[in-house]
Amino acid sequence: MCSALSSAKSTLRRQMRLVLRNAEEAGEIRKKSEDACKALVQLEVVQKAQSVAVFLSMPLEIQTDAAVRSLLKQGKTVYAPVVTSKDTMEFYTVGSEDELGCLHKNHWGIPEPKRCGEEMLAEGVDVVVTPGLAFDRCGRRLGQGKVRFCCTLSIQG
Repeated sequence: MCSALSSAKSTLRRQMRLVLRNAEEAGEIRKKSEDACKALVQLEVVQKAQSVAVFLSMPLEIQTDAAVRSLLKQGKTVYAPVVTSKDTMEFYTVGSEDELGCLHKNHWGIPEPKRCGEEMLAEGVDVVVTPGLAFDRCGRRLGQGKVRFCCTLSIQG
């Protein structure tokens, strides 16, 4: 059963990456990203939040930079992940729009904040925005297959 599920997830990941590559070539990811970021910052739970943890995007993902800028302008504390090991991350503050423009990219090409900012504590964040290749109608997420978000959120929460 587990190997069948793992195989099905791998197949779905390959299919979704192909769809996303085609969308990127057509310029759709940037437009959909703008729409998604506008919708995100207008959600009531985000409006009421004082702190938000947001993934910083890989090339074929929704580009979250506009959402992060908007959240910073609203005076919210914004945290972003830093990969610390094969399957875990820590979250650190993105302190300003200037800092957002100066993030370094890790070896997967994912922008990361410096580890010198304030580290997020699980009980200190109001909203967590996670990436996903696909979501089903119940909101269950299919990630890249590296289990970092799943492991990190289960450790912290």
